[in-house]
Amino acid sequence: MVYIYEAINSEGKKIKGYSTTDNKKELAIKLREKDYYLIIYRKKKEILDFMKNISSKDIYFFSNQMSYMLKAGFNICECLNIMSTKFSGTLKKNVVIIKSNIENGKTLYESIIRCKDSFPYFFKEMVLVGEESGNLDIIFKNIGAYYKNIYKTRGKIKNVIIYPLLVLILMIMLTIFLVIDIIPKFSEVLSGLGSKLPASTQRIVNVSNFLREHFIFLLIILCLLIFVLKIMRKSKVFKENLDKIKFKIPVISNVYRKEISRRFIFSLSILIKSGIAIIEAMNIAAQTVENVYAENSIKKCIVNVKNGKGIGESFENVDVFSRFTIDMYYMAEECGNIDEILINIAEIYEEEINNEVKRVVSLFEPLTIVVLSIFIGAILISVMMPIINIMNSI
Repeated sequence: MVYIYEAINSEGKKIKGYSTTDNKKELAIKLREKDYYLIIYRKKKEILDFMKNISSKDIYFFSNQMSYMLKAGFNICECLNIMSTKFSGTLKKNVVIIKSNIENGKTLYESIIRCKDSFPYFFKEMVLVGEESGNLDIIFKNIGAYYKNIYKTRGKIKNVIIYPLLVLILMIMLTIFLVIDIIPKFSEVLSGLGSKLPASTQRIVNVSNFLREHFIFLLIILCLLIFVLKIMRKSKVFKENLDKIKFKIPVISNVYRKEISRRFIFSLSILIKSGIAIIEAMNIAAQTVENVYAENSIKKCIVNVKNGKGIGESFENVDVFSRFTIDMYYMAEECGNIDEILINIAEIYEEEINNEVKRVVSLFEPLTIVVLSIFIGAILISVMMPIINIMNSI
C-alpha cells in the first residue's frame, strides 16, 4: 500500500514523500529508522498510480541502464536511486516503490509485483529468472533487447499508418460538417425560393434534420454501446472470439498473423537464451502475444510438447502460425540451436511486417480518399442540383 506522508526530522525540518508499507505502524517505524517522526499520512489512490502502464520505450531504456550499472558493480538500491533521477511520471513512481520495498527486505521480483500491472508479465517473469540464476545484468540486457524490438516495430507501424488515418478523420469530419451545418442552410434558402427539392436532396436533408434533432440521444446510445463493449471485453469467451476474428479479416489478417508469430518467437528465443526450460519458456511466451485465442491455442500445443511431441509437430493443427513458421520450428529442433534460429525468424518477420504494412497502407490510402470523395461529391451534387435547376428556369 502506498502512503503519502509528512514528517519532521530531528532538526525540526518538515519532509514530504511517499512510501510503500502494509500499514501505518510499519510506516512510522520505517520513518523512525531514518530519524523522521510521522505527522500526517494518507493512502494514495491506486487508480492514479497504476492506471497507466509503463511504455515499451521506457522499459527498454530502464532495462538497458540497469544492465550496465549491475555489470559495473552497483547494487540494486544504488541502481534504483540513479534510475529515479533519470525518469519521470509512472516509471519514476514505480521505481521509488520498488526501492522502498527492497529496503523493507523484499526481493526485486516481490517489489515489482507490488507495482501491480504497471510492468508487463514478461518483464516480471524475466526478473524472477534473473534473481534465481544470479544473472540479473544479463537478464536485463535480454529484456532491453526484447522491448527495444517491440518499441521499434510499433513505432514503424505508427509512422506508416498515421497519414492515412489523419486523412480518414479529416474526411469524416468534413462530411459531418456538410450534413449538419451546410445542408440545412441550403435547404432553408431553397425553401425560401419556393423550389421543390429533388428526392435525393430531400433524403440528405432528412438525415441532417434527424442528426441535429436527436444528437444528444445518439450520443447517449454511443456512450452506452462503448460501455457495454468494455464490459463484454472482460468476458474471456467474448475476448477469445473477438481475437479469433482478427485472424480472419481480409488483407489485415496476414500482417496480424505475422506480428503474433514474431512476438511469440522473439520472446521464446530470449527466454531460451536466458536458460529457461522449453516448456516454461513457451508458457511465458504465450502470454506475450496479447491475443487470448492465440494464447489458448499455444497452450494446447504446449500440452502436446509435454507429452513428447516436437514443437513443429505440435503446431501443425494450429491456425495461428503460417506454414513457414512451422517449418522453421522443425528446422530449429533438428539443428539444436533453437534460440539463434528463432531470433533469425523474428528478424525476417519484422522486415516482412514493415513491408506488408506499407503495402496495405499504400492500397488503403487512395481507396479511402476515393470512397470518401465520392460520398462527399454525391452530397454536394444533391445540394447543387436544385440551385442549377432554379438558375436554368430564370
